[in-house]
Amino acid sequence: VDHRLFKPRSKEKARKRLCLSGSFIILTVRRLVYKNGINFLIDAFVKFNKENQDSKLIIVGKGPDKSGIESIVKRKGLNNSVILTGFVPDDILPFYYNASDVFVLPSVPGEGFPLTVLEAFASGIPVITTKCGGVIEIVDNEINGFVVPPFSSERIYEKLKLLHKNFRMCKELGFNGRKLIEKSFTWDFHIKKLLNIYKELIK
Repeated sequence: VDHRLFKPRSKEKARKRLCLSGSFIILTVRRLVYKNGINFLIDAFVKFNKENQDSKLIIVGKGPDKSGIESIVKRKGLNNSVILTGFVPDDILPFYYNASDVFVLPSVPGEGFPLTVLEAFASGIPVITTKCGGVIEIVDNEINGFVVPPFSSERIYEKLKLLHKNFRMCKELGFNGRKLIEKSFTWDFHIKKLLNIYKELIK
């Protein structure tokens, strides 16, 4: 991940730039297809939003299921609380991470290793992810985020509630995520690693 593009910035300035407001902003960046589990995140948000009516859910991305997701949002009366941005260019995307309090990856089985988790960590925000794909290798419970079972909107809700109540935990998990990126997931790190492999091979 480009840790110079995706980095911690002022939450207030990012929200002002994007014209966003809310007491607690939840972000997901996904292609809008069934396997990416957006419906489970929306179900979790329904319950969370009832208790925190000034909260917002931002869904960044496009895909064949967009109209279906829009219908779900409308049916559940969340038009004022859920924002579907569609495609967001790379020069603007970092500000969505910076404006948010938590990133959620609600995938169902079939996930690989999504770059979006690395972008969230690089931006200094905690991650809630389901136990799917390679992402579970880097998300450590209560260290930089939480891993929950797939298909469980209730467990996503529980972790959202926990982070909302504990600003200090939110900040600490985000800090640890950024440190992980700086240690092992920058372009510089992987270039050096690749060069070392080449050097070993040509000896």
